[in-house]
Amino acid sequence: MGYQVGNTCYATKQDADNVYFSLVAPVIISQKTNTVATYPPVKFLKRLPPKQPLQNGGVELIRPEYIKGQWFLQGKVININYPSCDASKNFKDGYELGWAIFGVMAACYFVIIIKRLLR
Repeated sequence: MGYQVGNTCYATKQDADNVYFSLVAPVIISQKTNTVATYPPVKFLKRLPPKQPLQNGGVELIRPEYIKGQWFLQGKVININYPSCDASKNFKDGYELGWAIFGVMAACYFVIIIKRLLR
């Protein structure tokens, strides 16, 4: 059994976690303007409710962090469940599709050869 992230099947949960959380875009919170900015930029900015003052000049970067083999978001461990997949089934599907395409190409090739012989 594997773990599916996107269209790729990974053998271990750790590999799937690393790929999934590495793709997450960071969020920047600014207390000066009381807004959230994301990358890539969006057309609107979300207003934040008033909270405690932020460090670093009123700007905070929120992103998943990899510490000692686990992923954390704002100090809490992140656990996620992935759909199951089977790497050998993916290989079999590709193998069958490859032979089907080869069969169509071979049939077209033989039709062209037969046409040339009948001229």
